[in-house]
Amino acid sequence: MSRNRLSYPIISFLLAIQLLLVVSCSKREEYIPYRYVNFTVDLNINNNLATPGYSEIFPNEGYGGVIVFCENYDYSTPDNSIYHAYDAACTYDVADTCSLTIEGNSFYGTCPCCNSKYELINGNPVDGVALYTLKAYNVSVVNNILHVYN
Repeated sequence: MSRNRLSYPIISFLLAIQLLLVVSCSKREEYIPYRYVNFTVDLNINNNLATPGYSEIFPNEGYGGVIVFCENYDYSTPDNSIYHAYDAACTYDVADTCSLTIEGNSFYGTCPCCNSKYELINGNPVDGVALYTLKAYNVSVVNNILHVYN
């Protein structure tokens, strides 16, 4: 009888350890190396980014470059415009030489190394072998100046 009483705490302890391992292993690690990002774009000068659906890569920013995508530009109140910024490094083939490419006015970016395709509205992979979303950066617009930072 005392043998069963001892086995319950041991089994409970082992189950708790196993649960802790499962939870800690399922946490997504950050695969794109950290780079300090802090730059601005004057939308009065670079007015292509004031076009909804337009995206542009800034190759010397972030780890693999930074893609800025205009989801919606509010012409009456530009500060209310919606932009997204992502590191252009592919989350599958993490190398600064495997940066996404975009073609013209596209909602998608494609990795030239593994052919994974990402949607620029949310950064999610939509085709190919990549499983993780693109690394996102903060974006704000004040007085028609777009600020991208982490």
